[in-house]
Amino acid sequence: MRERYIEDFKSDIKNKSDRLMDYFLPGFFMLGLLFAFYYETWMIAIAVGGLSLLAYYSAKFFLPASDLYQYVLSTVIGIFMAQYIYQMHGLFEMHFFAFIGSTILVTYRKWQLQIPIAIVVFVHHAGFGYLQFIGVNEIHFTQLDYMTLQTFIIHVLLAVGIFFLCGLWSWRFMVSGEQQVAQSLELQRIFNTVEDVMFSQDAVNKRTLQVSVACKKVFGYAPADFIEDRGLWIKLIHPEDSHMVKKIREELGKGNTIKKRFRIIHKDKSTRWIEAKLFPTLNKKGEWIRTDGVCTDITQLIHLENKLNLERKEKQYQITSAVITAQEKERTFLGQELHDNINPLLATVQLYMDCAILNVDQRANLLKESKTIINTAVEEIRTISNSLIPKPFHQISLKEAISDICKDINKASDLQFIADWDSVDESSLSDKMKLTIFRIVQEQITNIIKHANAKEVIIEIYQDNGALILNIKDDGAGFDVSSKRNGVGLQNISSRVELLNGEVIINSSPGNGCDLQVIFDYDERLVRSSRA
Repeated sequence: MRERYIEDFKSDIKNKSDRLMDYFLPGFFMLGLLFAFYYETWMIAIAVGGLSLLAYYSAKFFLPASDLYQYVLSTVIGIFMAQYIYQMHGLFEMHFFAFIGSTILVTYRKWQLQIPIAIVVFVHHAGFGYLQFIGVNEIHFTQLDYMTLQTFIIHVLLAVGIFFLCGLWSWRFMVSGEQQVAQSLELQRIFNTVEDVMFSQDAVNKRTLQVSVACKKVFGYAPADFIEDRGLWIKLIHPEDSHMVKKIREELGKGNTIKKRFRIIHKDKSTRWIEAKLFPTLNKKGEWIRTDGVCTDITQLIHLENKLNLERKEKQYQITSAVITAQEKERTFLGQELHDNINPLLATVQLYMDCAILNVDQRANLLKESKTIINTAVEEIRTISNSLIPKPFHQISLKEAISDICKDINKASDLQFIADWDSVDESSLSDKMKLTIFRIVQEQITNIIKHANAKEVIIEIYQDNGALILNIKDDGAGFDVSSKRNGVGLQNISSRVELLNGEVIINSSPGNGCDLQVIFDYDERLVRSSRA
C-alpha cells in the first residue's frame, strides 16, 4: 500500500508539473518571437522554437507512459537558452535562462532532469566559444571578441554549481514528500484503526470533511453516508437529548472545547450512549470555521455504572435493614429483661411495702427486705446497661471491656477464651474505633454461642503493614460461606466495618470452625479523625 501511495504522489507531482510546462514552454516560444524584433531573427525564433515545442509534445504524445518527454523538456529548455543568446547577439544576461529553466525543472522533484540541460549548456559554451575563438562569423556567442579559457571555466563551474543545487533540491523535495506520504499513511492507519470515531467538519457549511471507518461500528453508517448527508449527525441524536445541540453550538462558537454524553439511535434502531469531545477552530476574526472531534461508544460503561449504582443502593438497603433489625433486637431484649427480671422484683417490693403499711410489727423486716430486693433490681439494671452500653473508654480500656465479656460468659458456660492484643497501642485508637471493635467482638461471640457449639475462641488484635487487624477464631461447627445466610449478626458486623472503610474476610467450612478477620487502614484519617 505504501508503494502505491508513493506512486500516486509522484504521479500527482508529474501532472501538476506538466500543467506548468504547458504555460512555460509556450511562454519561452513567445519570448523568442519578442527577441526577434531586435535583430530580425524571425527564422531562428520560429524554426528553433517551433522544433523545440514539437519535440517536447511529440515525445509526450507518442510515449505517454514514459518519462522520456521530461528529459526532452530539459534539453529543450537548454536549447531555448542557446536560441536567446544567438538572437540577442551574445547578450550576457541570456545565460540566466539556463538557470531559470533549471529552477523550473525542480517542480518535477527529479534530480536526473538537471543532467540534459547541463550537457546542453556545456556543449553550447564549449562549441560556440571555440567557433568564435577561431574566427567563425555570425556565431553571436558573446559580445566580446572571444571567451577566454578562464572565463569559460568560471562559467562552467557556476553552471555546474547551480545545476547541482537544483538537483539537490529536487532530491530533497522528493525524499521529504515521500516521508510526508509515509507519515500521512501512518496517521491514516491510526485514524482508521482506533475504535473511536474521529472526524473533521466544516463549521461554515456543515460539511463533513473526514470521518474514520469506526463510524460504521458506532453509528451503523459508513463514512460516505456522513459526507453525503450533512445533517446525519443531528438526525442520529436521540429525541430526548436533541435539546443539547443548540447549547453545544453556542459553546463551540465561543471557541470552547466540549465534552458531552448523549444517546444516539443506531442504524439497527438500538439506543447507544456516546461521549463526544469536540474541539473548535476559530479564524483570526474569531469566527468558528471548523470542528474536530472524537466520539466514543460508552454504552457498556453506562450499563456498568447503572449496575453499580443499583448494587450500591441494594447494599445500603441491606445495611439499613441490618441496623433496624439490630435496634429492634436490642429493644426486644431490653423489654424482655425488664419484664422477666426487673418487673417481678419491683412487684415484690410493692407487695412488701403494702404489707409494711398494714403490719406495724413486721414493718422493719419488710422494709429491710424491700431494700435488699431494690438493690438486686439496681444490679440487674446495671447488668443490662453494661451489656448494651459499655463503660466510656476513657474509664476502661478496650482490653478490659472485652475481658469483662469473656469473664461473664465463662461464668455460665465452658467456653474458653484466648486473647492476644498486647502489641496494639490503644491510645492511638479513637473511641469510635474502640467501640466498633468492641461491638464486633460482642456480636461474633454471640454468634459463636448460638450457632457454633465451640469450646475455644481466640481473639487477636494486631498491626501489620499499616493495617489494624482483628481476628476472632473458633473451633466450632463452621458453615458454608458460599451459601446465603439470613442472620443479621454478620450483616451487623459488615455494616459497622464499612462505616470505617474496613474489610471483612470470613474463612469457614462445615466442621472446621470459623475465622473472622476484620482489617482497618491504620492511618490518621480512619483512626484519629474518627474521634470527631
